[in-house]
Amino acid sequence: MPDVQDTRRRPSRPVLLLVAAVAAALAVVAGPALWGGLTDHRDSRHFDRRADAPTSGDLAFVLPDVVPQDARDITVRAGTEDPDAKMYDWTSTSGVLDGGACDERETSAVTAPFDGSQWPEQVAEGQGLACGSVFVREVSGRFYAWIV
Repeated sequence: MPDVQDTRRRPSRPVLLLVAAVAAALAVVAGPALWGGLTDHRDSRHFDRRADAPTSGDLAFVLPDVVPQDARDITVRAGTEDPDAKMYDWTSTSGVLDGGACDERETSAVTAPFDGSQWPEQVAEGQGLACGSVFVREVSGRFYAWIV
């Protein structure tokens, strides 16, 4: 069999390094914009008890007064682009909300700052409580709240 030579030219090492450097630079510059469109721009934190949540410092995760002292298994979701976009959920054995007077209101009359797809569908139905700037809805022993 005759000896056949491969006549294709392979890119030189400097060319490969240049292509890799350009790709890396594009990822650094354009990456956040591309990835940002795929996220819902929120950060979340979990606290076992109300006492574990911050009371100062990173204000995005300071709990509103309406969250009771006996609250447990607390999740806070805070918007990274809108500091007022916050959602909370927790359990409470007492079921008593702190923070003053609350008025009953139809849940469909208020809008959550996020899509709420991680919450049960029932959160968007029925009556809830408007407690100042926080709207609270209880479903199956768990409380769901958001800033309105």
